[in-house]
Amino acid sequence: MSADDATKGVACTLKPPVFLHLGGGDAKTHSGVCVIDVALPPGKTVNIETITFKNFYTASVSVRLQRRRPGQEGAAEWRTALGDRPLMVNPHTEAGAQDYCNIDRKQMRAEPDDVCAVRLILKQPSAAWRTFGVEDVRIFPRTQPVCRHRRRGRQGGLGLAVGPRPGGATPPGSGPGGRRVRLVQSSADVGLDPSDAEQPELRDLRRTL
Repeated sequence: MSADDATKGVACTLKPPVFLHLGGGDAKTHSGVCVIDVALPPGKTVNIETITFKNFYTASVSVRLQRRRPGQEGAAEWRTALGDRPLMVNPHTEAGAQDYCNIDRKQMRAEPDDVCAVRLILKQPSAAWRTFGVEDVRIFPRTQPVCRHRRRGRQGGLGLAVGPRPGGATPPGSGPGGRRVRLVQSSADVGLDPSDAEQPELRDLRRTL
């Protein structure tokens, strides 16, 4: 990843918008749905931090990501990362119609890593606007490395529980001033399954801390 990618965004190409229609023949009616595909450089994948764009009378947006994992064979998979995020306060009024918008990775329910293409699904149910879309779409990559081997588990933290030791004794390994120091760490933070924490050797380890 270059410095320009981090500051200006990844070079990407917006394909022409595709408006879905209702009915057939010559009497087609807009369905209020538009699809825009965002193509990344060929052969390149991106770990996305943020997607930014300027709204143009779009009521809501959904984001789908095409991902290709390292070493993956076959077709890349599509995942829905964000569903129907409102962009306008009311589809029939102009509030928010031309605002700049950000979609951060924390808002996405699918991990936005190893992405090779992005699809924006735009919706505008109101007939008050002749057209709608988005402009100035930019994709900014994540700058910190992605950890792939850590298991998901219960949230927890690493800290020190410090308190006075009864009787004023200062055993070896105590904290400053004779205070007792106890290491507190959850099984999730060391990459263990929560059930692993009940193994006898781990219980013995906790007793020695």
